[in-house]
Amino acid sequence: MAKTLPHGLPFAPVKVGVLIDIDMGTKEDFLATLRMGFEEAHEEGVVTRAVELVVKEAIGLPRLAAKNTIDGYLELVREGVLCVIGPLITDNSIALAPVIDQAGVPAVTWTGTDRYHGEYCFNLGNGGSPTRRR
Repeated sequence: MAKTLPHGLPFAPVKVGVLIDIDMGTKEDFLATLRMGFEEAHEEGVVTRAVELVVKEAIGLPRLAAKNTIDGYLELVREGVLCVIGPLITDNSIALAPVIDQAGVPAVTWTGTDRYHGEYCFNLGNGGSPTRRR
């Protein structure tokens, strides 16, 4: 159910991009999981607006070129997404990081590299362990 303002008008949904850069046989399951998570967060008031997923398949490395993934990200930016989930492949994330910082639209991934970094690049880590700095 869409939340409304005091005058009864609903909020427009927030657009979140999903950048799929790998041939994924379980794509629909992946997207269903994302939708379920955002719907629950909205119902529980964690996020105040509904989320509309804008999905872009842009197959990149290792099978095709990283440029495909870069172009896919930029297309999502042109579509007005608030942020992007992906890329999913480490090599594509490394190639895309400077583009993400230049565009200023954050991207969240969990690729296996410490070379995906920047002001707008967020890596949730994939099997790594935190280190302490002293």
